[in-house]
Formats: sequence, structure tokens, C-alpha cells
Amino acid sequence: GENMVFGSTEKLKCEYAVETMAAFAHLIIGSGDKIGYVLFNEKVNEYIKPGGGTKQFARFIAEVSNPDNYHGMSNLNLALDFVINYVNNIESLIIVSDFINFDEITAKKLSLVSNKVETVAIMVKDPLDRGLPDVSGELIVEDPKTGQQLLINPKLIRNAYGAYALKQENLLKAACIKFDVDLLELITNKGFVPYLSEFLKRRVKKINLSGVKQK
Repeated sequence: GENMVFGSTEKLKCEYAVETMAAFAHLIIGSGDKIGYVLFNEKVNEYIKPGGGTKQFARFIAEVSNPDNYHGMSNLNLALDFVINYVNNIESLIIVSDFINFDEITAKKLSLVSNKVETVAIMVKDPLDRGLPDVSGELIVEDPKTGQQLLINPKLIRNAYGAYALKQENLLKAACIKFDVDLLELITNKGFVPYLSEFLKRRVKKINLSGVKQK
């Protein structure tokens, strides 16, 4: 959605997310497994069933790199409903989002999804998603849903904005812990490679330990 076409660093959130998804998809395809995907904004735009090989990989990269797919606001709740009701016979699900509107309703849907299939959440944030800059003067901000514009003084609302952003992230983290969803936190002013590498190492260790316990 349009909330991903935003950036205060060298890369927009959507550009950063595409690079991360490409790395993940390459690893999956390279190991002989299949990838499928659900593209959504305020509605589900496309669902491609899992497939393997370089053609599927190339199609996936072309789709997620297409700027025409980034319009409207992201409705994660609707996308999760789609997965719950229509996506079957998959081994795992990777959710890539900024989780900017994550709330208790989304947490409930995440619990239903994670109960159905092994789930991984990749949260891609821009630094401004977490806090406003310490600048003097006033800024004009626009509500992407309504188009309404407001004149704000960042210094006056900086603490409240940061507290709200932290509350949302903590809600997501708590839900992931509760529902056994592996969470990878990424921010666009830092390269994703070391974080992805460490994340995959933790997952391998977790899977190996689970196998030992089951035996």
C-alpha cells in the first residue's frame, strides 16, 4: 500500500522490503521449495499459488517491484482473513509489512493464521515510523485515508507520537511471542543482511531444538 511508499532514508520501505523478500525467496527456491504470494492493499489484488523454479522467482520479483501495486492503504486484517479462508496446503507463511495499524483485532487474526500454518512476521519500519524528528517550526501532514491536512509542531507531539508507535510495536511483539510467530524487525537505515542472517540462524536452532524435544 501507499504507506510503504515512504522513506526518510536512502530507500523507501517498499524498496527495502522487496530486497528482503527477494533474499528470502531466493533461499527458498534455491533449497528446492516453492513460493507463492498474496498481494494486497485495501483489498487482495492477487494470489499466486506456490510454485518452484526460476520462472516463479522472476514473476514474484516482477510483481513486488511493480510500483503500480503500491497504491491505497494496506489492510492487513483483510489479507489475513484471505489466508485463513482461502489459502491451504502451505507449510509456512511470511508476512511482510510495516504493521503500522496493528491492533487487538489484527492480533486475533494473527493467532488464527499461526494456528493454521507456521508463521513468520517481517516488520519493515522507517525511522520516522518510530519517532518524529527534533526540528523547530511547523509541518503539514496529511491523513492518507481522508486526505485531511493538519499543521503540527513536531516538538509538541513528539513524545506522544513516539509513545503511540512504541505501544503498537510492543503489541505486535507480545502477539508474536504468545502465538509462536517468529518476528524479524528491520529498519531502513540499517542493512538487512546481518539481521536476516542472525534470524535464520535462530530459526535453524529453534527447529533443531524442537526436533530433539519431540524425539
